[in-house]
Amino acid sequence: MIHPVSNTPPPVVSSRQAVLIVLLGWSLFFVLWTLFILGWGRGEVTLADAAMSGIFTTVSAAILGYLVWRMSAVLAWPQSVQIRFFLIHLVSAFLFSGLWTGMAPIIGVLWEGGSISDMDWDMQIYTWRMFMGTWLYFIVAGLSYAARISGRLRQQQQVAARAEALAAQASLDAMRSRLHPHFLFNALHSVSALIETDAETATDAMEKLGDLLRYAIRDRNSASVSLSEEWEFVQDYVELQRLRFGERVHIDMKIDDSITTARVPAFVLQPLVENAFVHGFGANPEGGNIQISAAFDAGHIRLQVLDDGSGLNHSTDSPGEGSGVNNLTARLKALYGEESLVELSNRNGGGTCALIIIPHEEE
Repeated sequence: MIHPVSNTPPPVVSSRQAVLIVLLGWSLFFVLWTLFILGWGRGEVTLADAAMSGIFTTVSAAILGYLVWRMSAVLAWPQSVQIRFFLIHLVSAFLFSGLWTGMAPIIGVLWEGGSISDMDWDMQIYTWRMFMGTWLYFIVAGLSYAARISGRLRQQQQVAARAEALAAQASLDAMRSRLHPHFLFNALHSVSALIETDAETATDAMEKLGDLLRYAIRDRNSASVSLSEEWEFVQDYVELQRLRFGERVHIDMKIDDSITTARVPAFVLQPLVENAFVHGFGANPEGGNIQISAAFDAGHIRLQVLDDGSGLNHSTDSPGEGSGVNNLTARLKALYGEESLVELSNRNGGGTCALIIIPHEEE
């Protein structure tokens, strides 16, 4: 028996916790800077003066650090080495250092009611502060990128965990709703009727039924399969449905050979094919036509199922109804986000058009 996998997403740092971490970091910076000024002054600087210098220095660094944090969002960390990326940060480091070097003393003078023109611009001190400011920039930038990359990884882990859980549930749904006892009974009854009249066809049908069952219940290390595997599964499903509908239904299946090795979620196409059979014209004695296609479309895989049945107005699995399509939509949304599309619509000439668009991905 297949059981859905239970996945607990990794804990995510809340906004409140993030603020506390940032405040703790700058508080530590304030303490270290204050102690440094006390050591630098060699007894000539009081603790109050050192603390005041630490406040001005920390406040100016925090303001500029926030700008660096915002910059890390606009200028994302590149996937490969880019000279332009590092040049931008090198220039930004000098600007950050220059602003930080001047801001703290200016804020201190203005706080004490003095004039900027009366400031003592000791080049040795400010040269040293420029050097320290450059290092401070790269530390803040490094921590900013580390936090953003860590956040993206957590989001990807959550998406992967949710997709895996939905895939496991989809496998159960496939056994319960696609291969439910009524379907198995009808398929086996049709096969048994063929044994006396066409033993060879009955044997072939039994093999396809076995392939269908093995595909549905087998254990997988990944939620994805090759498109060729999914296509063969749908072909076996179609052949078994032919036993039920006979010559009333005409099937046309076309696949682009260039995408047979692409990775797609298991059971991505079969729910739409089932809709075409059951809801399209399952109760229509005249039958109809079903067209199933898989094609490459501008970096995406386009899966389409067309029928000339009764359309969505008479379907019990139209958008917003039916667990099959809803489950499929949720799975693809979890796997691909806004890059996926599941759309059901009425055709102009009658019938239903079911469309799936997902990114093209290879092993």
